[in-house]
Formats: sequence, structure tokens, C-alpha cells
Amino acid sequence: MLENLRPKLHRSWRKNRNELAALRRRTLPAFTRGDSLDPGSIPVFVFHDVEPEPFEQQLSFLQKNGYETLGTADFEASTEGRGSHKRSVLLTFDDATWTFWCYALPLLERFRMRAILFIIPALVPEDLSLRPTLADVWSGGIGAEDLAPQGAGAPLCTLGELRHIGASGLVEIGCHSATHSLVQTSPKVRDFIGPDFDPGRFANSDIPLSIHDDPLRPQRRKALGRPITAAASRLSGRPRWHEPLHLQEKLADRINREGGRSFFDRTHWRRQLQQVYRETIGRAGGHYESADETEASIVTELDHAQTLLQSLLPDTPMRHFCYPWFEGCSFADRELARRGYRYLHYGPDVLTRALANGGWQVQRLNEDWIWTLPGKNRRSFLDIMQRRLGR
Repeated sequence: MLENLRPKLHRSWRKNRNELAALRRRTLPAFTRGDSLDPGSIPVFVFHDVEPEPFEQQLSFLQKNGYETLGTADFEASTEGRGSHKRSVLLTFDDATWTFWCYALPLLERFRMRAILFIIPALVPEDLSLRPTLADVWSGGIGAEDLAPQGAGAPLCTLGELRHIGASGLVEIGCHSATHSLVQTSPKVRDFIGPDFDPGRFANSDIPLSIHDDPLRPQRRKALGRPITAAASRLSGRPRWHEPLHLQEKLADRINREGGRSFFDRTHWRRQLQQVYRETIGRAGGHYESADETEASIVTELDHAQTLLQSLLPDTPMRHFCYPWFEGCSFADRELARRGYRYLHYGPDVLTRALANGGWQVQRLNEDWIWTLPGKNRRSFLDIMQRRLGR
């Protein structure tokens, strides 16, 4: 029981740790605690997957309380003190999942509201087709129940959809790294991949890069028995730990010799894999990459992102970049500045501030906090925290 609970708790911790860090560092804006909105401040909110009814309620709340949603030009002007928007927000969306195309874009168009969509160029399906959306439901061409199955086989927006989104006049495209990759940062095992392991919402993105992965086109295979260690974003600046070359073979051999998939019916299968793991690490070791290798990998990732983005969507300006998992580092900041990016989007545990290189670090809050903005039907800090922890 405890063995099955531990990985679930870790995933929950990873999902909420930036917000918990924000509480500890007291970086959440005062309006989230019931105060007024600071004059001249532009709250920035981040969405991932979109559910149509809650999203429509959020847009309605913003509209009824007189909030303007900004595009990048007005946001940049206000951030740099060249504009004034008393009641303005910036809406950002990470990953470009199918829910943005099917649900978010039609609702943004209905409310005439603007946003930034951060895409992952190496994961974009080069398919020019357009799937039905809420607009087709409203026109009577399709039932609402027919939209949800669309994400099963293609969880990200297609290239055709992204080009349509960029041409909408309401949504601007930003970069969310090339591959959205995690790297192992420690030999300490948190879990092993079993038949019920959740690899993430798209492209197995919650599985750290394997020693066998191509860093530019990672498969991140859901290989049974593969160890999941402590990990961080490739752009975090933390050195990657490389496992022994034949580690996965040793683990797979143990599984195959003892029943294959039925091996995972045992109560203590994780403990048995842990034993094989420790024995292999004890004999073959493992090693951390050097600081130069870390920096070279970051450069490769950013170069790849820029090349692909310019190839797929040539008119995309290189000004706004969003760090996966909200994890960046000063080296990545400098490299992004060299490529023309001036606004680097992080999470709730940092403050929006000017950087030494002339760019800006941008604080983003989970979309739940929209409800704490001053206005009619405003919700309390406690109410939002209870909802988040409950989920």
C-alpha cells in the first residue's frame, strides 16, 4: 500500500511545489489575500489543459469586472513603465494541448480576449488538419460529447491548428523549450515504471531522458522496470546524472525471467527492482556530467527550439519564453537574451523583475488565482487553497 502511495504523493508534490514555495517565500501578490490590486501591476496567469465550463466562467468574471486581457506589446509597455492599465491581466497557456484548440480559442474569440500560447516545437505534429471545436458545437455541426475523444490519439495542437491560432489576431505564439525534457539529477530512485505508471499528459514528458534517448527527439519510452530518479528540467542548470549503460537491461532481464508483466502482480515488486538497481549501481557506478556539458546541453536545446520554431512558424517573434516546470537558471537566461528573448516566464515563487541583461523575469500564477482579483464574486485565498489541495 505504501509503495503505491509514495509515487502518487511525489507527483502531487511536483505539481504543487512551486505554489508551496511561493507561500513560504511570500511571493504571491497581495490581491490573492484579499487586498487591492497594486497600481500598474499586471497579473499573469498560466493555464495548462482547459475545461470549457470553468474557463468560460473565468473569462466572464474578467469581463464583468472590467479586466482587459493584454497582448504582448501592451504587456511589455506596461511592464517597462510605458503604459498604464488599471485593470489588466495577461493570460498564458503552456504546452499547446488539444484543449486550447478545441475549447480555449473559441471562448477567447467569443469574449474577444487575448493570450499567449507557449508551444513545444519538437513535439508539434506536422499535420495540417483542423479538428472540430466548440464553435462547431455552437453551430450545431457536432455534439459536445464528440470533442473530448479527440485528444486521445493526438494530445497536442497540430501544425495546421497552430497556424490558424497564430492568424486569429487574438493569440500570440511563444516558445516553451524544444523538447520539454527532464533529466535525472540523482541516483536516488523515487519509483520504477510499472504497467500503471503515469508518464504525463503528452509525449511521456514526465519520464526523464534515458541514456539511450536522442536529446533532440526523445522517445522517453515507458519501459517496464525503468527507474525514475530525482529529476529537473534540462534548462534548470542542474547537472545530469548518467546511469550505467546496461542498467535498464539488468532490470528488464529480472522482469522477463520472473514472469514478464505478471512480475508486477507481486506486492513488493518495487523492492525487488530496488535490489537489482543497487547491485548494478554498486558494480558499475554512474556519473554526473560536467558544468561544461550541462551548459552545452542547454545551448543545444535552445538552438534546437529556435531553429524548429522559425521553421514551423516563421513569423513568430522571439521575445517571450516559458520555462518548463517553471525551472530556469542564470545561464539559460543569458543564452535566451542572446537569442532575442526579453521576457522569461517562470512560476509563482519568483517576482516579476528586471534582469541585468535588460530582460525581464515574469511571475505567473495558476489560473485558479484569477478568482481572487478584486471584483464582484471574488473568492478568498482560503477558498482557492482548499480547492487546489482538494484536487
